Amino acid sequence: MRILFLSYEVPWPEDAGDRIYVSQLMRQLCLHDHHVHLIAFAQSGEPVKPDDGSGDASRESAGGFPHASRRTLVPFMAKSKPRAFFSLRPGMIANRFSGEYIEQVRRVICDEPPFDVILVNHFKMAYLVPYLRPIAGKARVIHLSHNAEAPLSRTVYRNIGNPIKKFAYWLDWLKTGYFEPHLLRQFDGVTAICPKDHVTYSDGYHISNVVMLTPGISLTDYPVEYPDFSRERTAIVCGSFTWEAKKANLLALLQCKKFHLLHECGIVLRIVGNAEDQLVAEINAKYPGVEMTGRVPDVRRYFEGCAVALIPELLGGGFKLKLLEAVAMKKVVVGIAGA
Repeated sequence: MRILFLSYEVPWPEDAGDRIYVSQLMRQLCLHDHHVHLIAFAQSGEPVKPDDGSGDASRESAGGFPHASRRTLVPFMAKSKPRAFFSLRPGMIANRFSGEYIEQVRRVICDEPPFDVILVNHFKMAYLVPYLRPIAGKARVIHLSHNAEAPLSRTVYRNIGNPIKKFAYWLDWLKTGYFEPHLLRQFDGVTAICPKDHVTYSDGYHISNVVMLTPGISLTDYPVEYPDFSRERTAIVCGSFTWEAKKANLLALLQCKKFHLLHECGIVLRIVGNAEDQLVAEINAKYPGVEMTGRVPDVRRYFEGCAVALIPELLGGGFKLKLLEAVAMKKVVVGIAGA
């Protein structure tokens, strides 16, 4: 098939859960000989081909990303926080709404042979569906979900303590609760990552064509040696702590009243993942026995020497692939009640 894949980022390198999920999916599409044209926002610092007068300013080959036949990059310009806050759209959509992106999609659809399927990756890009319907032709327009966003947003606002942030997340939940069913009903089909999301889409949003598409990883990308638990006294927490929900999860773990027992028992906690430098410095200085790294290119090597993977997720989603990765690395996995 000819597949047009519309995403908010190039899912490479595989250094975050969203990218792993999307990259592994695109890998399978290419292995089955489908033609995949990826349109994505350019990542920070990634060059976009300059306009040569051909009217094809952002068009590139798929060089640098192995799981796409072609790639088109669109410059990303983040909106200011006040602009995203006061938008009628949910924050994640308001920040990525782009007339230039819409125009590039139109150009590709009009200039190339007809596509069989148009995949829209994540609710962040769901705003594209009303613009796709008049130009999609016979192509099926499918929404590729990562979570049911409205229930996720509700969980976050209910558990945020800061009253100002709580209000902001409450307002975003109201917007998401309206836009998610409104936009998703316009697709020909919607994927769900788990049975609970499937019920939300089918029963809650009354979407008739919902298909399970669970995240996956390739086990060939991971070592197979079992750890020697008798010598390993390190636990690991992986994640991206720039999002408020993930930061709150981490701080709840560090501030629990018995956390000091880890250090007193000679156990080191290794925290790996994207975080602001100030937060990394503060945590490393405040909590003995904690080693926080900040962003790393590949978390897999940081599992070396660890016996246990902690997944302290209560707010937000995003621990599906953390769980799979920890299992692939042959680690004991410990979660928390209510996650």
